[in-house]
Amino acid sequence: MKSPAWSVQKNFLEKEKEEGNITKEDIAKMLLKCRRIRAKTLFAALYLTGARVSEIINLRKKDIKFRQEGDKQLMIISLKNLKNKQRSRKLIPVTINSKDQIESFIVKYILEYIKLLKDDERLFPYSRNRAYKLIRRWFGINTQCIRHIRLTHLVMYNNFTDRKLTIWAGWSDSRMADRYVNINYRQLILD
Repeated sequence: MKSPAWSVQKNFLEKEKEEGNITKEDIAKMLLKCRRIRAKTLFAALYLTGARVSEIINLRKKDIKFRQEGDKQLMIISLKNLKNKQRSRKLIPVTINSKDQIESFIVKYILEYIKLLKDDERLFPYSRNRAYKLIRRWFGINTQCIRHIRLTHLVMYNNFTDRKLTIWAGWSDSRMADRYVNINYRQLILD
């Protein structure tokens, strides 16, 4: 018997095929339904970074730095890249003062949560399996689906090229990125 999370994920992916994609509004609605701050923060971190759950669970407060770049306030999240041996760490820039209201809404969960932690403390003191279960329980999807949604959003809303997406996702080459970039071209034809 398949887990209920797979049926919800199946519905999400069917919606994606029918309507084009899962929107940022859908992500915000999912966050609003959850009552647990740590679960919300885990979901927000997975979504904003597009990281694998095994990369996120090792994240410590000291791995998050803040920087000003022109008029943008950035939160730079340094993650251990577990799949690409050529690049042992990847830096994920997240705009704090984004013009995108939904993205700013999602960032707030991380900003509020890290205020409660010590510098060397892990944000999510879970095993990988526990993190999977937490996300399935509260959001009804698996963590890989969150990664897929985020990478799709980076292409569709932020116009990421295959090169940018390859770096962001931590892949060693652009073959995987081609799948996402081609989504963007299909959307151009449909619009």
